[in-house]
Amino acid sequence: MTDTPFKVLTTRLGKHWSEADLVAFGELSDPEPLELLKRAEKWCADHPKDAVLLIVCATLCIRAELYGKAQGYLQSSIDIRPDLRTYQLLAHLLEHLGKPDQAYKTLKQAVEFALGGKSVLPPIRPPRIERRKKTDRRQR
Repeated sequence: MTDTPFKVLTTRLGKHWSEADLVAFGELSDPEPLELLKRAEKWCADHPKDAVLLIVCATLCIRAELYGKAQGYLQSSIDIRPDLRTYQLLAHLLEHLGKPDQAYKTLKQAVEFALGGKSVLPPIRPPRIERRKKTDRRQR
């Protein structure tokens, strides 16, 4: 009798923590993602600052339709180790949840992260037409 991929990966991760094995665990096609999620959440106690583990938990939550919980895991992962793909996944989830303003903010944060910080722009004035309208109103 052969071991299941779940058992093999769980055993391997118990002996040697590996991001590659962890990602493979998150991609298992178990029909019940809650079982996989329970196992992954147990590992969180021993590896609370593992950004990849948090992404795996988020992915499993999405498969189990636990979207709010997935959002928390993704944000925690970004807080620990920002990554463009994680920002993208979080923005996509927020968009799916009907939160386009938060999705936009997340993508803006991703761009700032990618560029190494916020851009420093000169002051941006309103278009000249709008400035003229304000001037016209003051003269009345």
